[in-house]
Amino acid sequence: MSKLELPATFSSPQDVDKATQSNYTEIKVAHTHLEWTIDWKSQTFHGHALLDLTAVGDVNKVVLDTSYLDIKKIEVGGDEVKWKMGDVVGTIGAALSFDLPKALKKEEVRKPTLLLLVLTHDRRSKLRSPTPPLKTALPLAG
Repeated sequence: MSKLELPATFSSPQDVDKATQSNYTEIKVAHTHLEWTIDWKSQTFHGHALLDLTAVGDVNKVVLDTSYLDIKKIEVGGDEVKWKMGDVVGTIGAALSFDLPKALKKEEVRKPTLLLLVLTHDRRSKLRSPTPPLKTALPLAG
C-alpha cells in the first residue's frame, strides 16, 4: 500500500473523505440538472445529467462516484470523450473517470460540463412502483 499523499489544503489524513473515490479536492460539482424518464414496467430510468464543474485547483481529469449505472456516452463541451468505469468498492460504488479535453485552471468553471446518458442496471437499484394507499373502513360515530 502506498503512502497517502495529502493535497496542500489538508492538514491530516483525517481531513480526507474516505467515503468517496472522486477527486473532490481538485474539482467540485457546482450544479446538477437531471432529466429522467421512469419506466415503471422495466423498473429502470434513463435520461441525462448536466453538471457544472468548478476547478478547486488545476485539473485535467474528473472522477465521480457512481452506483449501478450503465453509461452510454459522456460529452464535454459537445465533444464525446473516452471514459472508464472502475470496479465497485464496498458501499462506495464505482469510480467513473474521464479526462477533460482542456485542463481547467483553479476556480475556472465549465458549464454545462458533461452529458451522461444512463440507466439503472442492477436489481438492487431497480425502482419500486408506489403502493396504493391503504383503504381501511372506519366505523362511523353514531
